[in-house]
Amino acid sequence: MGGDEGSKEQDTLNAIVGTDEFRQRCYKVAIDCSRYGDGLFFVRQNKDGRGEVSLTRPDIWFPVVSEDDIEEYTHHVLAWQTKVGEESLLKVRIHEPGTLTKREYRLSGSKIDTLVSEEVEKTGLSGFAVIPAHMLITSDRTTGIDDYTDVDSIVSEILVRCSQIAKVLDAFSSPSVQGPASALQQDPITNEWKLKVGDFFMRDSTEDPPVEYLVWDAQMEANFKFIEQAVNFLHSISEVGAVIFQDELAKLGQVTGPGMKRVMQAALSKVNRLKLFYDPALRKAIALASELGYSPSLDRFHISIDWQDGLPADETEQAQVQSTLHGAGLLSRERALRQQGLTGQTIEDELARIESEAAAQTPSFARLTQTQSSGAQ
Repeated sequence: MGGDEGSKEQDTLNAIVGTDEFRQRCYKVAIDCSRYGDGLFFVRQNKDGRGEVSLTRPDIWFPVVSEDDIEEYTHHVLAWQTKVGEESLLKVRIHEPGTLTKREYRLSGSKIDTLVSEEVEKTGLSGFAVIPAHMLITSDRTTGIDDYTDVDSIVSEILVRCSQIAKVLDAFSSPSVQGPASALQQDPITNEWKLKVGDFFMRDSTEDPPVEYLVWDAQMEANFKFIEQAVNFLHSISEVGAVIFQDELAKLGQVTGPGMKRVMQAALSKVNRLKLFYDPALRKAIALASELGYSPSLDRFHISIDWQDGLPADETEQAQVQSTLHGAGLLSRERALRQQGLTGQTIEDELARIESEAAAQTPSFARLTQTQSSGAQ
């Protein structure tokens, strides 16, 4: 929300965030946060001359911070190598609040040779066009910590163990046969001895060996136990938990909304930590985009984002909570309808329908008493 329904501020917000491209870009930035530790929103003008929230690549981002405060960015530098014909170039985009400097350098091998061109543009923004969103970040880092570095060794060990098990199983997938010499016959052309499959082999006594496959006991239980333990470590360190996977959910059976939240506590805690960094970055990006071609522009502190936990909605639980809050006078009918996803005129129509149905269900003598009381007043 950026203002009251129908206000100019809310219309501006709807124009910026109400597109499929915006939601897809937010999703891509969240994926970049997971794999790089950082995701980058990028504010630019679209073909209509209005601001929009886009994204750029974290792998070409080089942040520059103040010597006095590591959390204060002085520049956001985007740099990548490209080739024009046989010539190697380094393209650099230096972002400052309200300013973009474009430079191109000619490369000699892996080193900068000469400056080819330089151009300075005004962005029309009050802040940086590049807005980073982080995963977990510490006081001595300028970039976030990704989801995969801590679990790479565990995943590698699991893959190696699975590969070793597969090799052993492949080696013994075609078992050998043992039996007496009478079970063989010689091919008159190749002189090779072959097993007479399907024939009857006479055993004169129980001391004669039977024709049978060699049974191999791989004793693989320890290997599978190791993989199971490694997967448990993976779930713990990654903070996602095992319950998010379908087979683990099936073991729990029917789980209610509160129960689902309890078993998903680890994953939800991680999501909430991501929102701590993602929410202010997204609000800042939306506010900056509103400075380009919109009136009025938005204040990021007046923008609110209603985050969902991603779990399936338990309608029974929601109804009970809303009923309790409404009965205690802490939740209006209008707010309850907004939580159901209704807006604007739809809410007014729904409230009128509720009042109409409530009046129709009220006994006639009660309506008469209410009318007389109103007349006496």
